[in-house]
Amino acid sequence: MKLKFSNYKMISIKDRGYVSLEDIYYSIKNDIKFIQRLDSKSFNKEISQMKSNDEEIEIQYEYNRIKALKKTAPELYEYYLNGNTIKLRAVKIELETEKEILLTNLDFTYEEIKELYKLRWAIESTYHQLKENLKIETISSGKEVIVKQEILSQMLVYNIAQSHINVAEAKINQQKCKHKMKINHNMAMGLLKNYFIYIIMEKSSKKRLLLIDKFEQLILKYLCPTRKNRKYKRNKKINNKHHINKRKTF
Repeated sequence: MKLKFSNYKMISIKDRGYVSLEDIYYSIKNDIKFIQRLDSKSFNKEISQMKSNDEEIEIQYEYNRIKALKKTAPELYEYYLNGNTIKLRAVKIELETEKEILLTNLDFTYEEIKELYKLRWAIESTYHQLKENLKIETISSGKEVIVKQEILSQMLVYNIAQSHINVAEAKINQQKCKHKMKINHNMAMGLLKNYFIYIIMEKSSKKRLLLIDKFEQLILKYLCPTRKNRKYKRNKKINNKHHINKRKTF
């Protein structure tokens, strides 16, 4: 499906952990287009009154809902006290294991909204690699300049690794495989630490290219399948968050 959103400078897509009435209000006020996934506790009253999977809802005044806004967002607080409400579109997407509730101010079709929200997953996968493999949240200092330096250096390493992964994946003969195959990112990140320092320190451009080629050929040995429509029930209780195969890479 080809989405047509070139008329918008930005479309903000947010996961369920970032629900904010204040953010919704100012996004609508400033004509910022967004898709916001709801968690199980937000706007239950309004969502329960929906009669279809795609309709306009009205977020009404509730004291417990706006009492904290008196200090944090006085404009929105006064907006509600004056009898106003927030109207926006709610979209329900039924999955095999759970239900997604999306709030949006876009006028796209139901299927386009559904497809657009899926694009967020690539960003989530990148965050996972940065946090789990490169440990970008493990900062060695409290000084601002060093914090920025470590974050930017990890981003640089990730981009370098991803560029080589992209080159290697283009060489995979997908016709010989039952499923579409991709490079195992966890193995690629781990192997890069053995080659990265030698690549950047090698003065000979010829030898440097040989090292890069050797690295790309090596990660091609570690492939994993991409299975379409594979779904698992969300595991909210993780017994071992830092498993042995998720040890710090850099």
